[in-house]
Amino acid sequence: MALTTAQVQQLIILLIPPFMDESTRKALLFMAFPNDPTKPGQFDLNQPAHEFAAEVVRKLYLNNQADLLVLLQIIQDFKGGDLSRNLQPFVESLSQRATGAYAVAPTTRKHRLKIFVSYRRKSWSFTHRLVDDLKKHLNVDLFVDFQSIDDTNFEQSILRHLRESDAVLLVVSEHTFTERIHQPDDWLRREIREALITGKPIVLVRAEGEPIPDASTLPEDIRDVVKMQGISIYPDFWHAGVEKLGDFIRLVLRPLSPHAQFPALVPVVGGLALLVVIGIIISLAGRGSGSSPFIQPTNTTVLPSPTAIASAATLIPAGTSNGVWTSVERDFDGVSMVLVPAGCFRMGSDNGDSDERPVHEVCFDQPFWIDRTEVTQAQFRQLGGKAAHDSSFTGDSRPVEQITWFEARDFCAVRGARLPTEAEWEYAARGPKELIYPWGNEFVADSVVYEGNSAAETAPVGNRPSGVSWVGALDMSGNVWEWVSSLYQPYPYKADDGRESIDNTNSRVLRGGGWNNTGSSLRAVYRNWFTPDDWSVSLGFRCARSFDSETPPTAPTSTPAAVAPTPIPVGTSNTVWTPVTQNFDGVTMVLVPAGCFMMGSENGEDDEKPAYEVCFEQPFWIDQTEVTQEQFRQFGGKAFEDSYFTGDNLPREQVTWFEARDFCAVRGARLPNEAEWEYAARGTEGLNFPWGNEFVADNVVYDGNSGSQTAPVGSRPSGSSWVGALDMSGNVWEWVSSLYQPYPYQSSDGRKSILDVNSSRILRSGSWNSRENFVRAPNRYRVTPDDRNLSPGFRCARSYN
Repeated sequence: MALTTAQVQQLIILLIPPFMDESTRKALLFMAFPNDPTKPGQFDLNQPAHEFAAEVVRKLYLNNQADLLVLLQIIQDFKGGDLSRNLQPFVESLSQRATGAYAVAPTTRKHRLKIFVSYRRKSWSFTHRLVDDLKKHLNVDLFVDFQSIDDTNFEQSILRHLRESDAVLLVVSEHTFTERIHQPDDWLRREIREALITGKPIVLVRAEGEPIPDASTLPEDIRDVVKMQGISIYPDFWHAGVEKLGDFIRLVLRPLSPHAQFPALVPVVGGLALLVVIGIIISLAGRGSGSSPFIQPTNTTVLPSPTAIASAATLIPAGTSNGVWTSVERDFDGVSMVLVPAGCFRMGSDNGDSDERPVHEVCFDQPFWIDRTEVTQAQFRQLGGKAAHDSSFTGDSRPVEQITWFEARDFCAVRGARLPTEAEWEYAARGPKELIYPWGNEFVADSVVYEGNSAAETAPVGNRPSGVSWVGALDMSGNVWEWVSSLYQPYPYKADDGRESIDNTNSRVLRGGGWNNTGSSLRAVYRNWFTPDDWSVSLGFRCARSFDSETPPTAPTSTPAAVAPTPIPVGTSNTVWTPVTQNFDGVTMVLVPAGCFMMGSENGEDDEKPAYEVCFEQPFWIDQTEVTQEQFRQFGGKAFEDSYFTGDNLPREQVTWFEARDFCAVRGARLPNEAEWEYAARGTEGLNFPWGNEFVADNVVYDGNSGSQTAPVGSRPSGSSWVGALDMSGNVWEWVSSLYQPYPYQSSDGRKSILDVNSSRILRSGSWNSRENFVRAPNRYRVTPDDRNLSPGFRCARSYN
């Protein structure tokens, strides 16, 4: 139905608040029309808010009502609350302009198969990238409404394309099953319901392993969607994930296109068909007619998935694809370990050195944990490691080296862990597929720190993420040799033949190769040995520990148990809190609990006084690190100046306050206010620095050690704040949302205004060229919001809900 003149005027009034400032206008238009960069140019972005709202509504309503509908839905998702509810009648009117029931005409088989992509608007950046990359792998039509609405009637266009599709790809993010899913007119709910009713195969693509909710929490008409298990796609493994997703979609669509030349994707192992996609078995539960292309699970072996950790004890047969497992990670006393599931593999190689023979099967009845990276110098120092020799190449995030087997053994024991056996190490590196290298069967120089690219020194651990093993372990090839527990004895490996004795002083095995090696020694099967009291610039280690049947925690949901039920009192030790992390669209954020602290300092600059109590009744999230150049690029960040220092993992700098604010908005986040930033940095104890009350040069990138440049984010892990946030002292100045006003800080006194575009804003943390006094957590620096001369950077925050 058409909107009346009064309704158009009412809609304009509703849109004035979200269009109040130019940057938000740009962000909303960009999210609504990501594939049409000309759209913002159709409107005068500099005019007053009421005039801009009127121009947008009238132009879109007259020229393309489907575009107006998409924009209103973006505003609903982005702003929420009363505005979302007040816009709903207009969304319904624009969705149902045509009268009469819509019936789908019978269709014949198309030459090209078609997939309908269903997603929340707040997941548009993930979805946009996914669709673009899937097109490179699939010869099918992908329907996604931000590219493909071809009807002036939005509802008819969407429903027609969904009913004509051969499968539905549902992007599952943190926003998918929110409270809006319980509204009968929620479009995502309607799409899921339609797919279930018409018997469409549904493939769930879980952004960052987003969990599927319990069926009881969903509306009854779409509860069966939880039966559709899905794959996880992570940014670090994006291209491999998209490729495997494309392979699986071909498998799903194969029965519909008998003439299509799709590769065989169902390997036979032990007579059982395994549908293996990135470590998660995809089963598509069918509804509707028997002719629907569902894969029945009757003859399928369900292998381990990160959402069912108990299945880690189910043996994975030797020769199985490493893709049956998706990495599961857990923090043990500040050290990240990855889970290695029970299973079998063929140890050794018939094509290598004589001591790698004979090839023989080794099985593990129980899973075990292994360090995600080699033990770093910071970890060795913080957890009380003892060594006769200092590391030759110094740096907190570099692997500790010049370590004897005895020193490695004793350090692991202090952690309640142990050195891995030789068989455990090789299984964690190669997997049941028995790869030559952790990443595959071909040597890839960029995946390893070795003689050819190391510049004759070690690199920070995890420096080569593309070299990750099947369980998520890094640097299992190169960087430093790694001690294992086993004595050097001929194969076959037998754990009970004395080689695991801890008292024998004969030679022990080293694995993985080092920064000064090349060739065959970098293979995962290669065996080296030294006497246990040997040490050198290339000898390091990692630890392991038994699984002992505990269940690792999953990423926090909307109500993680770790959240303090009541605010933490001012002055309480920061150690009452254990850091909690969660991924939001590929960015790790840390949770800051409700609590109180003394903001400011009586011993600092005049604008840090008076010190006074500030409390937070609700927790909030803040980025674990400063926004990197890679993140800024991937999320479509816009800045007039390029970063002065270039590198994907370096912080993005030379950013104005406006540019930082707009970037956070695109992510569905915001800049932290000044009080939030200081609380995340200092905690309830009100520390002078994120790590304590005394200055420690090794904990911060500042004038005294920066080499006149920024450092990779997180390169000073010992400088972590109480909530797990890194680089809250030094590296780059960080914008916060607040206007510069005198203390005491009061959120209601106007300092949180986003409409003031002229007054000075606050920078925090100091930077790579700051002296000691400027990197204190309570230090404040005032600059105009368009300033970029200090090379400022930033991190984002978001409310807990």
